[in-house]
Amino acid sequence: FFRAFLCVALSAVEMTKPYFDRSALKRNVFLAVVITAVMLFLKENVPFFSRFSHRHVPKEELANCTTMRSCRSSTILRVNAALKQCMGRRCTQEECCVPALSCDTRPDTWCPPGTVTIADPTYVYCKTSVCTPKDCCVPAPTCATVTCPKNHLLRPNPSSTSCRRAACTTEECCVPAPTCETMSVGSCPLGTVFLAHPSSTYCKASVCSAKDCCSPASSCATLTSCPKNMLLRPNPTVTYCRAFVCTPEECCVPFPSCSTMTCPEKSVLRLNPSSTICGSKECTPQECCIPAPTCAHYGCGPGMVPKNEPASLLCNAAVCNTHECCTEAYSC
Repeated sequence: FFRAFLCVALSAVEMTKPYFDRSALKRNVFLAVVITAVMLFLKENVPFFSRFSHRHVPKEELANCTTMRSCRSSTILRVNAALKQCMGRRCTQEECCVPALSCDTRPDTWCPPGTVTIADPTYVYCKTSVCTPKDCCVPAPTCATVTCPKNHLLRPNPSSTSCRRAACTTEECCVPAPTCETMSVGSCPLGTVFLAHPSSTYCKASVCSAKDCCSPASSCATLTSCPKNMLLRPNPTVTYCRAFVCTPEECCVPFPSCSTMTCPEKSVLRLNPSSTICGSKECTPQECCIPAPTCAHYGCGPGMVPKNEPASLLCNAAVCNTHECCTEAYSC
């Protein structure tokens, strides 16, 4: 207030001069008003100045901390606020508020069953001078909220598996996925084959399935050629191989032999027809058959004589036999 008084005094001196400066007068009055307003504001709102303004407040008019509406963030109203008398008619934050405890002052095992300490407990402040589970504990999350990393699976019953902290970890909730090594090779259904690298193929569930470990098998129709004197098996499109690439052993069969041939009339199979291999998948009479021999040149044994007209008797095989060409000799 001294500065405001000084400005007013200077203005009065200026007015006593014969030719006083009106602009200086206006400036001094303006400064006096501004300084007075600022000092009044500081006395009401800043503790350092307000304590001077309350020197003459009667004791019965002094406020206590129960009149404090709210404290700043991370502070709480002091204990026994009614017993704390302030220095004036209005209390200040410094008089009535004290630093609040944070939830990191409580151990992790302090929360009741089914709850865990809140995330970032260092920055969560309790609402009273003593922290309570209501301030610092939240319902425990379950593994159902977790996304496991590659080649891992959630533990069984994840929705009923509670975690130990506010955020679940993969160690708590995830297990390595099984590989196709755990599945029997013979488990793949018809038309599929076991994967080539089962130890590096991870399954999508705790038990491997054909969907994880089997792939469509190749059929013999994919084989481009068979070795010499061999041909594709019948129905090659539905003949499946044991691996991704078919082999001649799986898909090829030898050409048929003449033992499968039925010769036309008046012809018979060659000698040793089973060792005579045909040139294609079907034998031909030219490959397997010869004109049927007659009994004309067959020599009958002792006690036997040729049948009548042996040149007209056709044998049933490449070599005639006694039954076909001979009959028992009669004695005179």
